[in-house]
Amino acid sequence: MVQNITTRHTLAPRRAVLKPGQLHILGGAAQVRARPHKDHYIREAGSPWLIEYVVAGSGYISRGSEQFTVSPGDTYVMGPHAESDYRPDNRDPWEKMFVEIEGAFIDSLATAYGLEEVMYYPQVHVAHQLQQLLTLLSHRGAHFQRDFPIGLHRLISTLSLSRKQAPQSMGDYLELRVKHAFQLEEMASDFKYSKNHLLRLFKSEYGCTPYEYLLQRRVEQAIWSITHTSLSIKAIAREFQFTDGKHLSSTIKKRTGKSPSEWRQN
Repeated sequence: MVQNITTRHTLAPRRAVLKPGQLHILGGAAQVRARPHKDHYIREAGSPWLIEYVVAGSGYISRGSEQFTVSPGDTYVMGPHAESDYRPDNRDPWEKMFVEIEGAFIDSLATAYGLEEVMYYPQVHVAHQLQQLLTLLSHRGAHFQRDFPIGLHRLISTLSLSRKQAPQSMGDYLELRVKHAFQLEEMASDFKYSKNHLLRLFKSEYGCTPYEYLLQRRVEQAIWSITHTSLSIKAIAREFQFTDGKHLSSTIKKRTGKSPSEWRQN
């Protein structure tokens, strides 16, 4: 359920059922402006699927320790098991379009496209597709029961495709940062995942966290530099983002059992 929600102006005041038990459309709105200090939404398990697109302004979505700052052009999806809260920025409250739905059809789409309970899609411009759904919802034409699920499917497909258009594999992404600063939050944003979801996916594929993977690659390349060049340990440490030579030396010793000087002698 959703608590502490002020009344929203909807285009669907009554529930629309396409097929019994398949898809229930609970409401939608083409554009709603949030009220500062008032429209704070708290979602509990059992709430319907919610798809919202930010037209203007900004706001915040929180789930556990995660928080997203949402801006114009961003989309987010919340599932029925998501316990989260979301609220507008008090100085620049968001204006959004949204649709709320539930049923076996949207559940099956979520499973097929791997939707998480809270998904954030920065700068995935689906305003036109969402507007088409809301227009269908408003007019309820003769082909509504056919066209609405088709449009919903296209919308979910577009959101899913945006995640797959990440710059490269996660391992390749980290390879490019062996000699550069790294922030997990930036990586999650680049791949259009939440931080926790990125960690789960990365560990499933690589068996470790991104930090562990990157540290291992830095150590391996630092050892290569130690054994194949005359660069000082301090210079190598700086090249591979270690605090100083002592930090690099202790890390290599801990992970390999040999000190940099022992590696160089070999």
